[in-house]
Amino acid sequence: MQAHAWEAQDIATVLEQVSYEQLLLCSEQLLNQYHLQAYMHGNWQKQHARQMQQHIQTSLIDSATTCSEIDRQIIDLSGMDRMAISIERSQDESAVVLYLQARTASVLDKAKTILLEQLLASDFFHELRTEKQLGYLVGSGYYPINNHPGLVFYVQSPHSTEDQLEQAIITFLEQRAEALLQDPPENWPAIVHSVARQLIDQDINFAVKVQKNWMAIANKDFTFDENMRIANAMQTITPAQLADFCQRLISPTENGGLVLHTGDELHSPLRQRYEHIANVSEFKLSAGYIPTYLTVE
Repeated sequence: MQAHAWEAQDIATVLEQVSYEQLLLCSEQLLNQYHLQAYMHGNWQKQHARQMQQHIQTSLIDSATTCSEIDRQIIDLSGMDRMAISIERSQDESAVVLYLQARTASVLDKAKTILLEQLLASDFFHELRTEKQLGYLVGSGYYPINNHPGLVFYVQSPHSTEDQLEQAIITFLEQRAEALLQDPPENWPAIVHSVARQLIDQDINFAVKVQKNWMAIANKDFTFDENMRIANAMQTITPAQLADFCQRLISPTENGGLVLHTGDELHSPLRQRYEHIANVSEFKLSAGYIPTYLTVE
């Protein structure tokens, strides 16, 4: 999904062709150009920060050529039908991962994606793992890629086929979207408040706060208030709006998505429903990309 992230097998293939002399040359040239970000947090005075800034300037920046930050674009799946990628089985088991990409990286879409995942997570595990016993590894999660929101649902099973697992995931999502529209939770305000509060709770210690702030800097949130803005946007979402968002998110034609599954792509029933990506590198070269940090408030 990321423009400059490659499959381990592709990297291994290239490494096999690298000579020792090439490796030495790379090590010498590696930091001829670089992009630098620094962050100070704690009991520092402004003068200390200025001194550190000057030290970095004279010892690092002035002695090398700086460059722009590497573009961290991700593939835009919104204009494509849902696609699939097959991987070889390492053992006699089946596994399916469904990734659903939100249309935009707006604060509202992030709020809807997080809220939807929180509403679905426990029911997804209970229905597919406990009730249907489809597999021993069942779960879901909010899955942002370079700060672009998305969801993942996954099941691994020693006895069910990839087709059965994929169908169970899709059926669950379709039923929950309909239920959310027809029979919204009576305690909706309390649910939304609980999820929103998790975003803005005080950090448990200094290390967690530093890590969160550093991640915010990487995501260009220099005011450190994106979580607050997401929480505020979440308070405006109605069950009908979230149901509509869910229906659009799970639609294989309206919204982008990827199915990663085990098994032979040529003989898999999933082949009949989705176009398969045979070569990930070629797919990435021809795909469209979402501009880095494109944000719609």
